[in-house]
Amino acid sequence: MAAATACSNDNPKPARNQPQKPMPPEHPSHDTSQSVVTCDRKKERIRVVDPEEAQKDSQRYSRNTEDCWKEGTPPSNIDPLPPAAPASPTNTPSASK
Repeated sequence: MAAATACSNDNPKPARNQPQKPMPPEHPSHDTSQSVVTCDRKKERIRVVDPEEAQKDSQRYSRNTEDCWKEGTPPSNIDPLPPAAPASPTNTPSASK
């Protein structure tokens, strides 16, 4: 019986004694924690910018990324989310055949 209780303590899991330290802000301009996804109307590209820059140049940057789409077609540089609306009956295969 003593051997059974000793086995449970033979291989203790290593404790994680290393606290997670935040990365030093060596490149503060690369800090994306407060960045926002915008449509850069000047370049017609979806970009991630600082909120201050987006507010400062609100004519150039739009938080509505669909503004970068032409004629309702998503740009090729991003993967669009699937549409929220259900697919039309003409696009779904008929199961009644």
